[in-house]
Amino acid sequence: MAVGYQDVVFRSRLGRTLAIVALIFGVLAVIGFSTNQGPIAGGIAGLVAVIVVAGLYVSLWRPRLEVRDEGILVVNPFSTHRLEWSEVRSAEMRWALTINTQEGRRISVYAVPRSSQGADAAGMRLDPFKLPDYQAQQQHERQDFSSRADNAALRVIQSHLENESR
Repeated sequence: MAVGYQDVVFRSRLGRTLAIVALIFGVLAVIGFSTNQGPIAGGIAGLVAVIVVAGLYVSLWRPRLEVRDEGILVVNPFSTHRLEWSEVRSAEMRWALTINTQEGRRISVYAVPRSSQGADAAGMRLDPFKLPDYQAQQQHERQDFSSRADNAALRVIQSHLENESR
């Protein structure tokens, strides 16, 4: 019985939250325009809300990264990339997770953005270089990076690549 990796799907939690917030504001705007300005203004506001929510669905809700035994599926707002493991050369984290292919293509994964400096300031990510050595090592060992999608996605892809090269 062959033992494989568990299939993993990564999505931007922040993107989905922003899409939901925009949907709520859109519904409130339609209700507000309908009650204060009449049904025609409400209809126009509804049309604008539908267009905005559709755009946010495409740009914030739809993107995902699927890591499977047979390869990687990257669904970006306007493109989808299916990559077999033999096509993937490396993965790196800059502004977002970037997958480098054997042909030299660089595919950015919209669903796995790098953590922000705001998250750093809130203490969600540790910078060991800003602490004395003993504190940095202790805190770095205790910190759980598994909840961060950017680190988890990078680790999963790199472990697949290491096992493929063996």
